[in-house]
This record gives sequence, C-alpha cells and structure tokens, in this order.
Amino acid sequence: EMMLSVSLILLLEFTTVSAVKITSMPPFLQMTVGPSLLEMSTIAAPTRTRDRYKRKSPLAPEKRTQTPLEYLLDEDASRGDDEPFHILLLGDTFAKPKITVPYVVGQLCYTLDMPEPDAQEHAAFASEQGISCLGIWPRKICLELGEKLQARDLVCRVVPRAEGGGQSWQAKRVT
Repeated sequence: EMMLSVSLILLLEFTTVSAVKITSMPPFLQMTVGPSLLEMSTIAAPTRTRDRYKRKSPLAPEKRTQTPLEYLLDEDASRGDDEPFHILLLGDTFAKPKITVPYVVGQLCYTLDMPEPDAQEHAAFASEQGISCLGIWPRKICLELGEKLQARDLVCRVVPRAEGGGQSWQAKRVT
C-alpha cells in the first residue's frame, strides 16, 4: 500500500492538478499533494484539560480540619516565641480505629525525637487517661511540633508552661 501511495504521489507531482488529498493512509500520515509541493500534515492528540495528579500539601491551612493548636489564649497575655510551653497529647487521638498506641509511639519517636520507652508510656497514658504532657519547649518550637503531630492525625494542644514536666531528653531541642 505504501508503494502504491508513493507511486501515486510521483504521478501526481508531474500533473497539473491543483491539489489532491490522499486519505487511504492513517490520519497521522495523510498527505496533500499540490502542483509542485508535497505537503504532509499530522493530527495531534488533544491536550488534557485537567490535571489528574494535582496534590496539595498536608499542612496546607485550607485543608487542615483540626481544632486550634493553642489552648488558654488570653487576649492580654504576652506570648513570646521563647516562652516555655507544653504539648499535650489528648485521648481523642485514639478515637479513629487506625490510630493505635504503636502508631502514636512511632510518631512521637519520629517527630519529637522522644526515646521509645518514654513514647510508649505517654501514648499508653493518653489512651487510658485521656491526656499526657509530652514535654516543655519554647512556644515557637511547640507550635511547629504540634502542627507536625496534627498532620499525622495526633490530637494535641499547646499550653503555657506550668511547673514540672521537663525531661532530660528535651534539652537538645532548646536553643
């Protein structure tokens, strides 16, 4: 068939026909033959109109459905970024069936650099008692860590510091 098409093109090239369109070929190889010019056209696939793989950041504010991170926010209280705050792990964390004590232990170890025995104790305590104080950090660090924990489906809050609760393993975070 290709040989026939080439022969036809050569034959038409020497005639005085104004233009002939050869349509016996697949659409992407269709040719238009003019009196002295061999033109070839292609048909391109249509462009996509939507992006199937559009992804948003898990920390994007418009997508977060968690409640506010800070508790006990007084309008007249000054809160500097360097003031000490607690992160509280709440028992509501375990309301979802996929969130288990081992999962929470892994997230505490990864996010807070908490030793595994301490993470196990805090996760179990929050599961049984409904709350556990994870430690004390400067407010700015508490907010960053709290957002990371919330992004991993842990329900936590940041509150102003009260006496007690500091652990030796937290010293590396204080700068």
